[in-house]
Amino acid sequence: MFGVEEYHPRFTNMNITLDCDFSSNPFSLIKKDEDIQLEIFEANILPMIKSAIRDDKKSMFASILDASHQIFEKFYDLGEHLMRTEIFSVIISTIQTGSQRKVLDITQLAEEICASIPSDYRDDFTTEIIEKYYSSQDPKLRYLTTRLIPIVCDSQNIFPYISALANDDHPNIRAAAILSISFINCQDSSLDKLLVDASEDTEICVQQSVASIIGSVAPHLVNVYKKFLVNQNTVRDAFPSFPNVVKANNFGQLYDAFVEAMKIDKNDAALALLETVKTADIDSEEYLYIKAASELMTFSPFAWRIHSFSERFQNKTDFLELLDPSRISDWRTRFAILKQCEEFVPELGSSLCRIAEIFSEDSTGYIRGESVNLWIALLKQSKNIKATMVERLTRGSWQKRMVLSKIIVSIGKSGFEDVVELLKNDDIEIIRRFIQDNII
Repeated sequence: MFGVEEYHPRFTNMNITLDCDFSSNPFSLIKKDEDIQLEIFEANILPMIKSAIRDDKKSMFASILDASHQIFEKFYDLGEHLMRTEIFSVIISTIQTGSQRKVLDITQLAEEICASIPSDYRDDFTTEIIEKYYSSQDPKLRYLTTRLIPIVCDSQNIFPYISALANDDHPNIRAAAILSISFINCQDSSLDKLLVDASEDTEICVQQSVASIIGSVAPHLVNVYKKFLVNQNTVRDAFPSFPNVVKANNFGQLYDAFVEAMKIDKNDAALALLETVKTADIDSEEYLYIKAASELMTFSPFAWRIHSFSERFQNKTDFLELLDPSRISDWRTRFAILKQCEEFVPELGSSLCRIAEIFSEDSTGYIRGESVNLWIALLKQSKNIKATMVERLTRGSWQKRMVLSKIIVSIGKSGFEDVVELLKNDDIEIIRRFIQDNII
């Protein structure tokens, strides 16, 4: 979790070296003395550390962190005593009496100090702070302990404190306690019950915390997760867990809830589905994934990534129906699908001719013009589609013949001489003029 420092019990060396740059703060006055005796540290440096904490001097926090780390490295057990009785006592009193802004700053500083403690001391010291204040009368101190929980590596010893904090009177503390679970490796058998109980909390912030971590700590609680997925207050928090929950169960168990969730938040649903297909065992449920994707094809950001979505599917022809733009009302989404069709050319080839024809008579002129690139990509992939292309683009609306004219201009009239003769005598003047100006 944090860097592991090597510990050497050299209690005879009671000097401290401060390596950081103190030129911009009061610590600079002791920079001249690189090796400072414990007595000098207590008399000069310690008061400045305590004063900086009380006054919330954030410009000095980096120096405080460096000094705090070296207190343990140089003074060992005596350093731990100093940290507990001097520095942390000031931290605690400042949190108790400070303004809201100061409380937030000093809480973060306390968290960073504990994280910077050498590994030989870190767990015991941090656990001691948690044990001392998790049941404090002051909710600010109880909140502090929720921030310290993720720092402890031996998580089994602190689970009782998590359980207590998860039942705190203050909803923000309950929510923070739940969130802390995601940072630890907790194997306690009571975890499921704690999460189930928290999922039924009346406070939305607590429900949101459970929704955001359930995929990483308890993906087997699929029924609890589904409840979050269909709730507009928790769906956005639940979506990031979707890949893990599917992987631990299957998509079929979650499909109906996912469809409901899509109605609430298409953007996060699209992201969740795209992430899920990267890791889930999709072989036996391909049809469900494609069915879900079809519901999202009207959403432009997802349409732009349908080829990426298809990469793990064996049968790419299953995507032909999804690539049909006929039911898409938004022209930007149709354009996204058109460009994705170009990505599918190597896999689907001539199967895309019908779809290319639809784009060639699109109601939006820009899309009709861009369909030229799709036809050219198909021709490059297989010359055999030339006759099919000419047949499709010379029947029906005149807009398709205009597309055909642009294709011929782009690739050259060689092999299309007969078609050029037809087009230069077309009933539509704009087509005749285009051929006259660009080919003849």
